[in-house]
Amino acid sequence: MLHLHLCWDVEDLCFDLIDHHPLGIAVELVIAVYSFVGIAATADGPLAQSLETLCQRWRVPEDVAGASFMAFGGSAPEIIVAAVSTMKASVAMQGHHRTALDAEAHSAYATSLGISSVVGSGMLAFTLIPGLCALVVPRTLRLKRRPVVRDAAGYLLSLALLHRCVLRGHASFGAALQMLVLYGGYLAVTAVAPRLRESYRASGLSERWSRKSAELGEALAPEAAEEEEGSGKAGAAEAEAEDQAGEEAEAPPGACGRLLALPFRPLLALLRASCPDCELGGEGEPLYPLTLTVAFAWLSVFSFALSAAVTRWGTLLNLPPSVMGVYVIAVGAQVPDTLQAVAVARRGLGSMAVASAVGSQVINVLVGLGLPWLLSSSAGREVAIKGRSELIDAIWLMYAAVLAYLAVLIAPTAPSWCSRGHARLGRAQGKLLIGCYAGLVALHAVRAQMSADW
Repeated sequence: MLHLHLCWDVEDLCFDLIDHHPLGIAVELVIAVYSFVGIAATADGPLAQSLETLCQRWRVPEDVAGASFMAFGGSAPEIIVAAVSTMKASVAMQGHHRTALDAEAHSAYATSLGISSVVGSGMLAFTLIPGLCALVVPRTLRLKRRPVVRDAAGYLLSLALLHRCVLRGHASFGAALQMLVLYGGYLAVTAVAPRLRESYRASGLSERWSRKSAELGEALAPEAAEEEEGSGKAGAAEAEAEDQAGEEAEAPPGACGRLLALPFRPLLALLRASCPDCELGGEGEPLYPLTLTVAFAWLSVFSFALSAAVTRWGTLLNLPPSVMGVYVIAVGAQVPDTLQAVAVARRGLGSMAVASAVGSQVINVLVGLGLPWLLSSSAGREVAIKGRSELIDAIWLMYAAVLAYLAVLIAPTAPSWCSRGHARLGRAQGKLLIGCYAGLVALHAVRAQMSADW
């Protein structure tokens, strides 16, 4: 039988009162599964719809919207999980029912859980998701190189700031502010770069560099030059495929899909009832601020419940937060992004599929961690980071994942860097990226098992 006692651990939803019994573990598992489904349904449904309507009504430029509002929508699960973890850490430090040692340990676990979930999501986005996109498409995907390099460089800089915070063992007000300033710079580059590129092309310098690059590329790699000759026709064919794909409707779920969705119908009905339909051009379009607010409220609730369950399981199993974040929260948060990227790639939008998965990782680190850290440190609450050995290992593996991503996509196009070439993502590159993810995850598991910090 379950014996309930007075609950003090409100930030863990009092799971410590029931998880000593198998029935209690089953209840926590159901709550975690429902939280995963709720996060995915909210992020892909009312949140995405309200953000799209907001961008259209405010006339936000497409490139800025993609790097800000839409990226924020795609990153909302990881961002809110990190924010909730930071909030729980602050609550734990203020709890008077615990000893100072217990409060510090609980706070450190929650903070490290948020960091590891963000890093784990990045590892998936830079290796596994592009690899799966390449395998599900029968032809080679052509990716725009500038967004690939821009997002990878922005992520490496944000990862360097996070690395410094972990080495210091705490996140200060200055470090959090630097993260937000860097994100502002990233947005500025995204908004200004297209205008500068157009001015550069209009000046005539672009054509000179393109001719020299073509000559150099033909001398170094004749086959690459031949491929570039057909890039115009391939680009036109891809654009036509993209236009046709945008008009195709989603196929209705089969009997198996309907059966699997049956237990979650009450949850989905609750989301539909509480989040007004604000589709652009519909009757509920003016209600997009309400839909956006309610969607974020639901994401916060689901993320809080998920974080509480995972934190409790990690405590019971004596697992470090880096393991729980990388293997549980990160994978669960990236499932909808992975399915969406694969579906988009199947319709011929390869560049969009990869960019949507990779581009959102910059905001995960800089805003998902920087903003809650800034608010917490502004309130006088120190953001302590423990388990530094596991987190540093995960960060170094993330560096390796980004470099592998660039080596597979950008390095082979070196002869045509000064021209309007494209990166190519085929089945061979996809298998290589998936192999990189498998190797990095295995290495992380071995390192986490060997570590003695936790």
